[in-house]
Formats: sequence, structure tokens, C-alpha cells
Amino acid sequence: MSVKSLRFVAAALLAVLLVSVVAQAFPMAPASAGDDGRERAEAVVNAASKAGERVVTFVEAIKANSTLIELINGSSLKDAFWGNVSRIEYGMTLLNDAKEDLEGGDYTDAI
Repeated sequence: MSVKSLRFVAAALLAVLLVSVVAQAFPMAPASAGDDGRERAEAVVNAASKAGERVVTFVEAIKANSTLIELINGSSLKDAFWGNVSRIEYGMTLLNDAKEDLEGGDYTDAI
């Protein structure tokens, strides 16, 4: 497989990944969500948690593949990939904050 093909595949996978993360991070709130927003906050945090796990698993699989890392580092994707990895780490920190807010009963901040 040529470097050009791998770049295309990597870009396509990243696009699909980002679309799926956004779709799962903002689910429709249940129609019967409680007045305090607990159910909606739980749904949003749960969806974000699942999406985060998938993204982290995907990135770890890429990092474990030395061929992909060499191709990424030797291409124009290097800054985009590693920049997005740092954003994922920041997103996971925000997710942990949201979980703490949810446990503390602060449903607005959890969302």
C-alpha cells in the first residue's frame, strides 16, 4: 500500500471517528428526563464516556503500530495526529470532571 493510500485511509478513519464521537456525545435527551436533569446528565456523561473509551482504544491501536506511526510522523499528518492526541487527553480530563459533577449532584455542570 502506498503512502498516499495510507494517508487517505488515515484521514478517512479520523473523519469517521470524529463524526461518531460527536454523534454519541450529544444524544437526544429522554422524553421522561427528571426535572432536576439527573437522567439527561447521566445519559450525556455515559455517552461521552463510551465515546472516549472508543477514541482512546483507537489511538492506542495506532500508537502500537510502528508502521503507521512512522508514516504519520513522516507525513503532513504528524501535527494533526499528535495535536488531536493531546486534545483527547484534555477531553478525558473534562470527562472526569463531568463524572465528579454528576456524582456531586451538579447536573448542569456535568453536561
